[in-house]
Amino acid sequence: MRKVALAGAAALVAAALAVGVAPAAAVVIRANWVEKTPASWGGTYTIYVRQISLTKSTWRARVGIVNKTEETMNILYGLRKEGARTTLLHGPGIWFKGPAPGSTEIVARHADATSVRPPLPHTLRRGKSWFGTIEGPAAKLPKDRLLRFGFGWIDHDFAYPTEISTTHQFRLPKGVR
Repeated sequence: MRKVALAGAAALVAAALAVGVAPAAAVVIRANWVEKTPASWGGTYTIYVRQISLTKSTWRARVGIVNKTEETMNILYGLRKEGARTTLLHGPGIWFKGPAPGSTEIVARHADATSVRPPLPHTLRRGKSWFGTIEGPAAKLPKDRLLRFGFGWIDHDFAYPTEISTTHQFRLPKGVR
């Protein structure tokens, strides 16, 4: 009987972890951000941030992108080959401005998500959407900066790709700092 009870308790814990239950000490921000952005080639795309969960060790966000432009969105992130060199385009994660490592110069910084479920597609067809959960370690998040969510870059016949990120920003809550 005791083995059955232990197995049941273990199954309950495993099920709770599988559905992404935030740890008890998490600070949960019910963001419900909806940001509609016009595209220069026609239409709009919308970024959603439903909820942000933060602990001292991790962050997690429920987010989404809806393509209501007139064409497929080509979303760039990850390693990108440019001739002889390879560059890293930061993708889903928390983006902020902060000092460059070993410098006082303020530059774009990123705390990339270590988990993106389901994976963010590199192409999002007209009229389609992606919703998922992104999460990563909180250790690299600055305690004194405004934070926002970034997803990657749109490549659409421009001289340079355009970033896909929120205009809404937040600071780490006191219980997480």
